[in-house]
Amino acid sequence: MVARAYAHFMLVTFFAKAYVIGGENDSPGIPYVDEPETVAIKTYSRGTVKSVYERIENDLTEGISLLQGGKWQVPKYHFTPSAAHAFASRFFLFKGDYDKVIHHANQVFTNGDYRGNIRPEATTLKDMASAIRTAEYTKADKNYNLLIGQTYSIYQRQAAGYYSRYGIGRTVYLENFGTPTVAGATFRWNGGSYRSSLHYWPQKYGEYWYVTNAAANTGQPYIMVPLLTADEALINRAEAYVRKKDFTQALADINLFASTRIDNYNPASHTVTIEKARAYFSLGEGQEEEALIQTVLQFKKIAFITEGIRWLDILRHRIPVVHNFIAFDGTETFETLGPDDNRRMFQLPQEVTLSGIELNPR
Repeated sequence: MVARAYAHFMLVTFFAKAYVIGGENDSPGIPYVDEPETVAIKTYSRGTVKSVYERIENDLTEGISLLQGGKWQVPKYHFTPSAAHAFASRFFLFKGDYDKVIHHANQVFTNGDYRGNIRPEATTLKDMASAIRTAEYTKADKNYNLLIGQTYSIYQRQAAGYYSRYGIGRTVYLENFGTPTVAGATFRWNGGSYRSSLHYWPQKYGEYWYVTNAAANTGQPYIMVPLLTADEALINRAEAYVRKKDFTQALADINLFASTRIDNYNPASHTVTIEKARAYFSLGEGQEEEALIQTVLQFKKIAFITEGIRWLDILRHRIPVVHNFIAFDGTETFETLGPDDNRRMFQLPQEVTLSGIELNPR
């Protein structure tokens, strides 16, 4: 039930309009499939975003209650209680139910204690060779990995110039890792670069080669992907505390997050405060909540680069996205993808129309 809730949540997030807290949410959702198909082509209805969210919440709530006492050979490949609660913290953040975000984030670890349970970016991981570090990011015995999935991918072959197009350019790299954060220092960069530092990529995924023909040495490339992490659950809780105006608890989580990502972290100089945040984002008196929300968004944007988390924040906070189209002659044309632009919904595959499902408008 939890796996079904997670799958449908990700589908409705990508293929339908974003959920709006306090909104009607009556735009088309996605089919909610809760029974096996017994016919070649079955007719479905998309329902609404609201109805899909209601069914997700029902599955998630009941499913979590059934996970207690479960045993798994490799727990991180399944929805354990910790993974389910982490997913719930993400889901209820979308819904704007901040009490539930805090409740579920507190259930991930005993007493809600994340110390020693999030990625040690600026300490343990930074001194490792890249091949070892990418393995560490995706190991099933790490506390910071709560749910891991496998996918066919050549994304991690960034060292070859042809594939470096999947990385980031120098401008984006400097904006994120070459500019001090609200904490007054940059976050640790544990990635690589190609061709005189023109292309950058975070080295987070190691390739596993699945051999299909040993004699011919042919096979398929796979990577293990952390789908849910302790880091995300912690920063979800921080955002919920901000929305509840519990700034003391929010700052505690924000500073714990920063302490694992800043080289030579020093609380005396790197501790985030409301005053620091307001000054950094040029916000005045009475804008404490906005200052800390912007802090959370900045930290997440940098810390989870290439992991897809930023897109979730763009949808939730209705952040416009500016695309730069560069012509062969170097001419730049900018286009903004606004919060209500239909192109923020991925288009459904054409074949779903066979089941009576309408495609997204364009």
